[in-house]
Amino acid sequence: MIIFPESIDVAEDRSLSVTTTGAITVYEGATLVHSGIHNGSISVKSGAAVIIEGSHNGSLRIEPDGYATVSGSQMGSVHVERRGMFSLTSTGRHGGSIHNDGVYVNEGLRGGTVHGIPPTDRLGGRVKQPDKIVDGNSYYSF
Repeated sequence: MIIFPESIDVAEDRSLSVTTTGAITVYEGATLVHSGIHNGSISVKSGAAVIIEGSHNGSLRIEPDGYATVSGSQMGSVHVERRGMFSLTSTGRHGGSIHNDGVYVNEGLRGGTVHGIPPTDRLGGRVKQPDKIVDGNSYYSF
C-alpha cells in the first residue's frame, strides 16, 4: 500500500489505485479515476472530471462545468455549484450532506441532509433513512 500524505494536483488524465490522504485538486481538461481509498478533500475545477471507483472519505466540491461520478463510495459532504454535476451509478453510495446548486443524479444509494436543489432519484435510486436520530443529529450506517 502506498500513501501520498500531501496535496495532489491533477492537470492531466491520471489514475490512482492506492491510498491517498490530503487534498486533491483536478484541473480543467483533466480526468482523475480513483479506484483506491482517499481520506481528505477533492476539488473538481471547471472543465474537469473525477471518477470515484473506490472509497472517498471527505468533502467533494464540484465547480461549474465540473463533473463527478461515483460507482464506489463517497462518505462526506458533496457541494455541487451551479452547472456542476454529480452522479451516483447503480453501485454508488453517498453518505453525507448535499449542498446542490447544480445537478445531482442518484441511481445508487444516498443518505444525508439536502440543501438547495433536491437530487434526482432515478429508477433504482434509493434514499437511506437515518438509523437513529439523537439530539437532532442523524446517524447512518452503510
